[in-house]
Amino acid sequence: MTTVQTQGVTQDQIKTSIKDSALLLLDGLPYRYGEFLTDLQAQMSPMERGQMFFEVRLAVQELIEEGTLVVLDFKTPQRTGKLIVPAGFSLAREAATPNQGINALEALNAENWLDENPSDTESLADAKEQARACLATHHAVVQQGASA
Repeated sequence: MTTVQTQGVTQDQIKTSIKDSALLLLDGLPYRYGEFLTDLQAQMSPMERGQMFFEVRLAVQELIEEGTLVVLDFKTPQRTGKLIVPAGFSLAREAATPNQGINALEALNAENWLDENPSDTESLADAKEQARACLATHHAVVQQGASA
């Protein structure tokens, strides 16, 4: 949302605009709750920020109450807080996504499917080489993280 022009616009239109902007700002990712509200208001002109302070919070609260957005509590050794996420967001699923490819490569490697074979085409040989290099890099990073 870039600067809401409030002159001649109904409260429902303003609230709809704020909700649309909130969903675009999240774009399927988690956001710290306070930063989310601040960034949502940052899209408005300075005058509108003052006028729309409560409307922004009410519109976001409505999105939460209708189940479009979800607020999650988090706690780390350094801080606690709240994350706002789209409904259906799974931090475990999102965090596991990069490992799915590695897990698939590990399974192929365990069955010796990544081994060199003289009958491989050039493109298959290159793909296997890339997969082996990817696994080697991954293992090195894991080892480095474990020793740090």
